[in-house]
Amino acid sequence: MPQQTDALTHFLHWFLAQPVTSWAPTAVYDYGLVRSLVLYRDAPYQVELFTVRPGGEFPEEHRHPACDTYEVGLYGEIPLTVNGQPATYTLLPLADGQLIPVCRIRPEDWHGAAAIPEGGAFLSVQQWLHGVEPTSIGLNWEGAAVSPEHVERFTEHAARPLRRVSRRPSPSREVVRQAQRALQHRGCFGGFAAGIITPSWRQALGAYQQHTGLPVTGELDPATLAALGVDALGDLIA
Repeated sequence: MPQQTDALTHFLHWFLAQPVTSWAPTAVYDYGLVRSLVLYRDAPYQVELFTVRPGGEFPEEHRHPACDTYEVGLYGEIPLTVNGQPATYTLLPLADGQLIPVCRIRPEDWHGAAAIPEGGAFLSVQQWLHGVEPTSIGLNWEGAAVSPEHVERFTEHAARPLRRVSRRPSPSREVVRQAQRALQHRGCFGGFAAGIITPSWRQALGAYQQHTGLPVTGELDPATLAALGVDALGDLIA
């Protein structure tokens, strides 16, 4: 459990205490195999959900000079290193008794992750410093190890206006249909992929969440969609 009692730690606890079903993207940044969805933004705080497609990676040995962050593991094996050493995660107990791994990364910490073969998802819970307005944390970095391809990609996306995604009180029928098909392919759902939420669907989804170590909500929250390979618009991403 994090030992710090500073403002970012308090914000981390507050955000994780909110219902998972209240998470909804308000801005999207697409970096190819990595996508970021902004779930919360109220300066100086921001929360981004990062989904990584199989084979995605982060620039090794980089840092974010204007951000103090916690990374919260949701799904997949992400080989994160911090200052040349494997990242140290602590387990944070949630209100429902589940434990979730978190790792503190400060502005001076050099960190990165090599290729992530199976993909994954994590939250980046951020406090922006020095009066810098929040944007995607992927656009606030320094480090000589960033490749020219990464520089070109980040610069290109920095120049684009944000794509806004409207909040929805519940997933669309197409999102539900794609998720049901994904669960069918995993042998976890025997019903029809009609895009209709039924008690048997919620039960199957909850069982899948429990089996994969996700928060058991029975809902198609962002972490579950990422695990199933379905994005918020209903397109398969894996």
